Amino acid sequence: MRRKNKGIAWEWGRYLINLRKKYEEQAEVGYFIREVSLGLDESEVFLVNGPMKKPGYVLDVGCGAGREAIVLAKLGYRLKAIDISMAMIEAAKKESRKEGLNIDFERLDITELNPDGLFDYCLFSSGVYNSIPARALRIQTLKRVVSSLKPQGRLFLPIGIARRPKMIFSRSFIKYNLSAGLKFVLGDRCKIEPGDTLISQVSPVSKSRVKVFHHFFFSFSEIKDELEASGLCARMLSPGLWQVSKPFADDIQPPV
Repeated sequence: MRRKNKGIAWEWGRYLINLRKKYEEQAEVGYFIREVSLGLDESEVFLVNGPMKKPGYVLDVGCGAGREAIVLAKLGYRLKAIDISMAMIEAAKKESRKEGLNIDFERLDITELNPDGLFDYCLFSSGVYNSIPARALRIQTLKRVVSSLKPQGRLFLPIGIARRPKMIFSRSFIKYNLSAGLKFVLGDRCKIEPGDTLISQVSPVSKSRVKVFHHFFFSFSEIKDELEASGLCARMLSPGLWQVSKPFADDIQPPV
């Protein structure tokens, strides 16, 4: 099969190798292990005190060494926590055992999720959504994840915005406008989209030159347009925190 016919599955596959490699590095694993002791961040506290107030079955995507999963398990939530890095999964299992917890950790690619409608909530870790290459694949992934939720289930996505490049002679300005121009001229034949880039810094301790895909958004309306292109309902709960659900679903109901 010729590469151009492999579609978005190939787009994900070619970046997945480096993404796994990055998060298998000892420095990255060590950093995420240290993060476990910090507990939930501000947006996650908001969720457990608000739309996730009633404990239910949670899918934790990009669980790292288990920071969110361990706290949620202690609060009475049932967890399935996934990550693409086996080193992270092993670290998370070890950290959860220290706490006497029985959490279902699994090395799993988000595109391999079963649309089984089991979960009350799904929580993406920061940066997970941005690491999915191609708008079409991100939209397809949203649909797949929401299909793994119960009818009243909710997906929560932390997606921030970046400043649009303004310095005329800066590398980021040139890359952004070149990609925008190519997309305008070539349309769907152009695989590069404005906001696409490769980064090597995924945490404060990143040292290797292994680069991974990252898509930057430059406005909240841009994010909302993409989320709603999936045919799902999307709304911003707070700046940088989004809720996605099946169409016409009522406000979150207590899990049963």
